[in-house]
Amino acid sequence: MSEDPKAETFSVYEADEQGKPLKLERSFNTVAEVLAHCDNLDKPRVIRVGDKYFSVDGFMATHVSAG
Repeated sequence: MSEDPKAETFSVYEADEQGKPLKLERSFNTVAEVLAHCDNLDKPRVIRVGDKYFSVDGFMATHVSAG
C-alpha cells in the first residue's frame, strides 16, 4: 500500500518569544502525537501544517475537535 499523498504532516518547532520558528524538533503524522509532544511546555513551540504556522493554542483551536 502506498501512503496517502494528501495526508498532513505536522512539524513541531522550538520558537522564540515572538513565536518565530527556530529549530525543528520533530514531525508527526497525527494530532495526538503533536499534543503528546507539546504536553511538556517548558519552551515555546509552533506547529507547521503545510505552509502555515500555528501556536500550540492556535493549533488546538483549528485541528482538535471539541467533541
